[in-house]
Amino acid sequence: MKMKMECFSLSQRRMLLPFLFLALFHFGVSEARGEEREEERFGKVVSFQTEDGLTLYASLRLPEKLPGTPIPGVILLSEPMRHDRVSTESGTGEGALDLVKRGIAVLNMDPRGHVMNRNPKHFRFFSPKDMEKIQLDVRAAVQFLASQKNVDPGRIGVVAIGMVGTYAVLAAENPAIRALGLISGLSGSLSQEALDFISGRSDLPILAVARTNDKAGLWKVAQAYALSKNPNSALVLAEGYGSNVFSVRETRDKIVHWVAGTLKELGTSTEVSFRSSDGWSLHGVLRLPEGASEGSKVPGVVFSHGMKHDLTTYYNLANEVVKHGMAALLFDWRGKGPIIKENASRGMAGIDLPREEQETKAHLDVKAAIEFLAAQKAVDSNRIALVGATSGAGYAAEAAIGEARVKAIVFFTVYPQGDKFKQYLRTHDVSIFAVDTEDFSAHAAPESARELVAISKGKHNKLIVYTDVDKGSEMLEGKPDLEPAVVDWLVERLGLATQKNPREVASH
Repeated sequence: MKMKMECFSLSQRRMLLPFLFLALFHFGVSEARGEEREEERFGKVVSFQTEDGLTLYASLRLPEKLPGTPIPGVILLSEPMRHDRVSTESGTGEGALDLVKRGIAVLNMDPRGHVMNRNPKHFRFFSPKDMEKIQLDVRAAVQFLASQKNVDPGRIGVVAIGMVGTYAVLAAENPAIRALGLISGLSGSLSQEALDFISGRSDLPILAVARTNDKAGLWKVAQAYALSKNPNSALVLAEGYGSNVFSVRETRDKIVHWVAGTLKELGTSTEVSFRSSDGWSLHGVLRLPEGASEGSKVPGVVFSHGMKHDLTTYYNLANEVVKHGMAALLFDWRGKGPIIKENASRGMAGIDLPREEQETKAHLDVKAAIEFLAAQKAVDSNRIALVGATSGAGYAAEAAIGEARVKAIVFFTVYPQGDKFKQYLRTHDVSIFAVDTEDFSAHAAPESARELVAISKGKHNKLIVYTDVDKGSEMLEGKPDLEPAVVDWLVERLGLATQKNPREVASH
């Protein structure tokens, strides 16, 4: 059959040109508007490279109004062969939007072998070795999200569905990952290696989500929850598989509530430096609770580590302090921590720093820390607490002498103190929480702790003496109930109302 073709004369063609241009213009405008709506719905399409040179595509969404401080970020990792990041949006979309509304940056991404990231081959043809490389995708995503101008590189969360949860867990060796959400799916479950990793990371909170009638999936994520030693880990029993759990409002709210709460309660973290009165340059980390500002001041806690430790000693305790609404200043006193150029010729503790220099002047470092913390606009300078262990406890004690701003002191093993500090305790309303052990026979600290608590004028003194744990900050590891006891005591002493942990998630 021959088709009849319409032919136009030259003059007719010229007459049609304006209409063709108008039609093309409207088509272009509508297409651009469609792209704008698509970007508004799914986020801006971004790309980044993995360690092995693969380019991955993802969708980035930021809150409309950004605060003056960096915000946490969350990576939503889709389930291969089940959903992609766009259809994941139809499942986790409401969850992503809710996270953004809570002030969280969200990066939706597909792992390699899936949708736009299928180069060089499709996921269905992946070997076990190919699958292991998904860990590289998570690493690259974390690095990309952490590099964004408005994102806090120290507060990244990952929510992974199905078998990719294993690679999200293994990528969590990156300290930037501070929370993990693991949702059971149809593509497999967590490996034993991932479960072992979770068991060994008490600092990493886990949210485990599974369908009630999916016994295999429930068993694996329940294992992850049970193996986690982090007190903020939670288990959610949900309806549906994979990203479909976000379609149920109650489940979605629990996931968003936990993820946003866990990351935001970490507060902001800033590396700082300050000088002692005798010229030592001191390095530290200032942690502020979310929302702390000049108009909403918070109490502050200075942490002084022991001889064999550094500022990282109080990592978990500082986390809890910040979550409960207090600022935390962790620092290395003279001769400890990384070598700072200005101090290079002064020596390192335990190596070439004169012992007299350390024992008689390190308290000046704690004094400098008190001054620095009290000078912060977001900190109430009249509500300062000190925490010290072994030698650091002695430096904190000497630094507190005559300090009206110090309202509470926590000692993890405090050696015998001089008359000046004892007189200070007798004449100032400073409460003491002293913790020690009788298991370490080579020191007389329990007697010192008992004496200081007995003579203190403070109205809320407290003493704990163990018989089966090592001295100093090691007691925090050996006695799990000690950390919350210290935090609760500080909350009361510094005038903060006790608040229910917003990350608590009820299981149904």
